Amino acid sequence: MSRTLKRPMFKMGGRSYSAQGTGITSGLDTPKRVMGVKRAVDVSCGGFHTMILKESGSVYAMGKEDFGCLGIGIVQDRLSVGTEKPTPISSLKGHRVKGVFCGGWHSVFLTDEGGVYACG
Repeated sequence: MSRTLKRPMFKMGGRSYSAQGTGITSGLDTPKRVMGVKRAVDVSCGGFHTMILKESGSVYAMGKEDFGCLGIGIVQDRLSVGTEKPTPISSLKGHRVKGVFCGGWHSVFLTDEGGVYACG
């Protein structure tokens, strides 16, 4: 994942479990724009998922939802395919997030009030 602040976001590399958010079903050897993302200020990538922090403080998730690492509530039997498109994390609504951090199967969010939220 590659980024330019407040400019289009681009992805290259493997497509595992839709973590790139481009809708392309094969690996990418040149950058392709992640559609539906505007005014991104930070990105974090986990094993098979990606978090996007927008200038507004909202967070969007895409990729594989194993063990709830996306935080969007579509886990079935602890494993799920996830989402191809950047999806807002509604449980963080009302919080202005200033940092996103991804591990293999978890994600952590830091709010501007100093709160720490985690999923996965």
